[in-house]
Amino acid sequence: MNNMSIYALLMGIFTVGNLTVAHASDDYRKWKSTDGRVSQELAKFVEVRGDRALF
Repeated sequence: MNNMSIYALLMGIFTVGNLTVAHASDDYRKWKSTDGRVSQELAKFVEVRGDRALF
């Protein structure tokens, strides 16, 4: 029972993380075309994407 809960939690985090990253890269493309600068917030999203790849 415990292992299933942990698994479900990890899968939930993985799904939310992927959706967030997809949304962030959309924003990044828009920002890059208008602004050309990368904010700290987007740098954090890139880090998140790297963490997700480890799962």
